[in-house]
Formats: sequence, C-alpha cells, structure tokens
Amino acid sequence: MASPYNSAKTGYMDSYNAAHAKVMINGIPVYGFGQDDMVSVSFSQDRQSFSQDPQGTGVRSINNKTGATITVNLSVMSPARKMMTALLNNTEEFKFDFADDSVHFYSNYCFINKSPDYQAGNTAGNRAWAITAINLMEDSVGGNDY
Repeated sequence: MASPYNSAKTGYMDSYNAAHAKVMINGIPVYGFGQDDMVSVSFSQDRQSFSQDPQGTGVRSINNKTGATITVNLSVMSPARKMMTALLNNTEEFKFDFADDSVHFYSNYCFINKSPDYQAGNTAGNRAWAITAINLMEDSVGGNDY
C-alpha cells in the first residue's frame, strides 16, 4: 500500500533529479554545464492581452507568437563549446530539445546571435549561450491530470 503521506494533498510533490535533464542540439547531446543553472527559458510575449474602452467594454487578444530566449550555461571547458561556436558562426537555424523531470521544450528554428561573455580567472568559468527560438513549444511532463 502506498504511503498516504507522499501525495499532492499532503505536500509531497515528486522528486527532481538534475541528472535527468537532457539538452539536445540537432540531435547531439550537450553536456559540460556550468556550476549552477543548466538551462533557463524566457518567453518573449504574453499569451494574451486585454484592453478596455473608456466605457469598460473589453476585448481579449490571443497572441500566437511563441518566441523565446533559451540560455544554456556551459562551462568554458565544455565539450559542446566547439559546436556552439560553429552554430554562432554559420548563422543557420538548428533544432533545440530540452527535457527534465517536469517539462519538455523544443523548437526547430533556433539561432545564436551573439557570442557569450567570457572571463578567465582562478577557476573555469561559465558561458551563458543565449539561443533565440522561434515557435518554442512546451509540454508538461508527469504531474497530476487534475
């Protein structure tokens, strides 16, 4: 019998394991992440907007733009650094796919527009590769079905 203490009703949600996070670019696994965050995603637009006229009549507008900025934080010594630099230099689109224990993001139209900042110091640093994604799709993985 499952424990009644490990449920959504009692506060235990699920386990997260960073080792389950997978980044793929053009079908090639990316690894050698920086010390803290591996990936962050920020959508560029709200999904909907609202406006009202002076008399209070409102309208909702659906925004179909699904562009986003994906930041992949890699160690300066990451084996993926050569591939990332090649993607920056060739200016052609590439495929991006990320999945972990909670979410799946993917896009077929991604670009790197700028080389990330670089610092040399006492220890190997991070480079934050900013990827522009057109039509980034998001799926939830696991969780409750309501």
